[in-house]
Amino acid sequence: MAGDCAYETHYVNDDTFGNKQLFGRNQELTVDGVLDTTKGSSKSIKAVVSSHYFEIIDGVLYRKKFEKGYIRYREVLDRNRQRSAIAASHEEPTGKRHHPLDDTYKTVADNYWWEGMYFHVREYVLGCPQCQAQQRREEVPDEPRVSRTLASHGNAVLLRLSSQREAGLFCDITLKTGSRSFPAHRAVLAAVSEYFQEIFAEMDTDGQPTIDLTGFREESVLPLLEFSYTSTLSLSAGDLAEVSALAQHFRMWPAVEACRAMQSERGGATPKPSAGSFREQPRPTVTSRADVLHKKRNRGWSLGCGILFRAGRATCLALSGTVTVRPGGAESATPPAALSTG
Repeated sequence: MAGDCAYETHYVNDDTFGNKQLFGRNQELTVDGVLDTTKGSSKSIKAVVSSHYFEIIDGVLYRKKFEKGYIRYREVLDRNRQRSAIAASHEEPTGKRHHPLDDTYKTVADNYWWEGMYFHVREYVLGCPQCQAQQRREEVPDEPRVSRTLASHGNAVLLRLSSQREAGLFCDITLKTGSRSFPAHRAVLAAVSEYFQEIFAEMDTDGQPTIDLTGFREESVLPLLEFSYTSTLSLSAGDLAEVSALAQHFRMWPAVEACRAMQSERGGATPKPSAGSFREQPRPTVTSRADVLHKKRNRGWSLGCGILFRAGRATCLALSGTVTVRPGGAESATPPAALSTG
């Protein structure tokens, strides 16, 4: 066994860890064609060194994995050692009952890595004659399904997505509010906002388009963006009314509920919005290859804050290649001066 091959970053130079085998064992790695060490060329070795996922330590090739906040190292095995590593992890030396699939895989994965490792372990365990015979003896017909819900899982996923957004990882949309730009994930915004879901449904998925929110105050947009990733709405009390209005405009109903709860906690008093908050503002524009299609959809009138006239309730009908916008739900006694129906 190579139980001493799982290194943490602050132990990689400690001689108490692992055997110091040389890098001359024809270790094989075929991840996206990064390396085939069986060729033994210096060019192949340079390819490994240049990869962020592999490192050579004392002549031994390791796969680096980010697990639970740490960078851990797994020795890369060649084909000649893979099966013996699986067998040693699956079988008890005393000949007792073999380890199940999950325990076998954990033992192998804690120490080694190679391409296709999971499938090799699974094939070995499911094909083990002793395990098959034991399973036939213990087989129970119509076993009930089992399940368990982890309440913390959703929060953990949101936390990871929020960290990715802050680092700009895997972001495929950019929200621009005048002088600042905020990278985000379309899937997250579409999941929390029916408004963005409609916009993204008409956009091209290629590239990283930009949604221009110029005219919307950053102090109102940013709290809603952060809420989408954290479930926490944090804002200045003076911006509460405007954020509530914008949440309605974006159709982010949980955020609307949070705003109402905060207003209720403050004794029902609604703070006055910032100056200019309710002036007529343009609809966001989208910069992408589907820009023309989106502009057709946006013809008509709307107010950015969604207070005087609820743009979210406008009805769009596509007739003979044109888009007609029928505004509805006006809450002001004075309608807009003119409606552009294109």
